[in-house]
This record gives sequence, structure tokens and C-alpha cells, in this order.
Amino acid sequence: MILATGATGYVGRQVIAALASGGHKVRALLRSESRAPVLAGYDVELAYGDVLDPESLRRACDGVEGVVHLAGVVRESGQATFQRVNYEGTRNLLDAAATASVSRFVLASAIGTTSDPAVPYLHSRWMAEEETKRSPVPNVIVRFSVGFGEGDEFFAVLAAQVKL
Repeated sequence: MILATGATGYVGRQVIAALASGGHKVRALLRSESRAPVLAGYDVELAYGDVLDPESLRRACDGVEGVVHLAGVVRESGQATFQRVNYEGTRNLLDAAATASVSRFVLASAIGTTSDPAVPYLHSRWMAEEETKRSPVPNVIVRFSVGFGEGDEFFAVLAAQVKL
């Protein structure tokens, strides 16, 4: 079983489809039941929780062999800050993965991460990477730039603006 966070996002949907088609059982972590329809038609087990809720992460990691951590924020909104979600959420998930003896952790990060706190988004991603490197759970860090394709949230908006 592989746990995927951020499963309802563009990249997340591609990842869970690829994992499921490769014969892997996938558990998708969702913050609320209202997000479940996004995954209708995907062969996944749903788990409910939040990267800021350590107990929900411990439940989600139970019986899991691997974690693909895609959840994160690119814009801050209320309590969903770069520090809290991108860094603290990753730290919480790593702790839960270690407790559950997960054998592999994949962190989705960003190109351009920096130790400079003057760039908050990229700094939060850098801090998450550093936490991942220190973890006892074997891990891989993948740095993304922009994901695009059918159903994406970047170029679809750009194309709509160009049409206007």
C-alpha cells in the first residue's frame, strides 16, 4: 500500500493513476469528504486527515509501505501558510512514516529551494527537504517546476486569459 498526499491535485491524480495501473494499492489522504468526488473512477482507498493533524497521519500511515508526499501550498491563505503546511506538514508526515516503519518516502519539492528566509515559499520547501534528508525513512526528493497537461490548473487558466 502506498499513501499519497495531495492526491486530488493535478500531479496527485496523475501519480495515483500511474501507481494503480502499475499494480500498486493506493491510499489517498483527503482533508475532507467534499474532495472525494475528484477521485471518482480512480482505484484508491480513501483516508481522511490533514498534514497538520499528526494523529490522522499515524492512522493514514498504518500498513503503508511507501509515501508519496505531494501536498503543499503555493499561496498562503489563513492558517494554510508555507511554514505550517509545506514544512510542518512534511515533518508531521515524516514522523508518522517513521513510526509506521514506512520503507520509502518520496517528497515533491520545487526547483529553486533556498535557505534564504526572504523567499518564504522556496524557504519552506528547502526546510522540508532538510527535514526529509534527516529522516530515518529512506527517501527521494523530486523538484518540480510547473506541471501542465489536460486538466491542469496553470495552463488552463492561462489559456482562458489568452482567449479573452
